[in-house]
Amino acid sequence: MAANSTPRANPPDLPFLDDAVGAASDAQLAFGFDLRDRAVQLARRDGANVVLRKHVQSAIGDLTSARRFRITSPIGSLGGILLGGGISGLVSAFATNTPPTWSTVVITAVLLVIGAVGVTASLIFTFMER
Repeated sequence: MAANSTPRANPPDLPFLDDAVGAASDAQLAFGFDLRDRAVQLARRDGANVVLRKHVQSAIGDLTSARRFRITSPIGSLGGILLGGGISGLVSAFATNTPPTWSTVVITAVLLVIGAVGVTASLIFTFMER
């Protein structure tokens, strides 16, 4: 085995039917094209003239975790915005001399709770991927 080659997995215990082999081949081909495109995109982002191994590895990570990340990233972003709005309301309530109204307290508490849950859920799902 060459120094840079990866070991091959053991063959499957069950045989593949012809249509299953075709579907697997199509999926491999599609993944290969997606991998190539993403690796080129990452290389261009780095300003490189060639695609390096790190670009391919990053592209593999992007493509294999992309489905869950597409869900958790907006949840975390929205949670961060709501958490920031809640913290802003909390700071303004303490910074002013007038007592806050009940609606301000409720809105601030709801923003803090929903924002904290969103950020926490996003972090948990992100670390579960790794």
